[in-house]
Amino acid sequence: MPLGPYAEELSAALLIKDRGRALSVLMRAVEAEWKLSDVEEFVIAAAVSRLGELWLRGRLSDDEFEQVGALAERVEVAFRYRLVNRNHPGLRVSSHDKRRA
Repeated sequence: MPLGPYAEELSAALLIKDRGRALSVLMRAVEAEWKLSDVEEFVIAAAVSRLGELWLRGRLSDDEFEQVGALAERVEVAFRYRLVNRNHPGLRVSSHDKRRA
């Protein structure tokens, strides 16, 4: 299954161990108004699955796969931290929701 452009770029950034670029890909997806669940499914999960496929085919060593996987986890944590600490609009409670609480 072909990857979308964000997932392609994320997997490429992870392969070259470029944390900043990987984080930038995720932030751009959110800035393009992707829902968090879509970023998780169609960008993060898709990119990591592609890396797993490369490992299964012997194109990544066990050590490389472990390093890339650890980087992917750190990038995802940093991504979530940025969303929360920048009060991203997608995470804000609307006035309608406040009245229901």
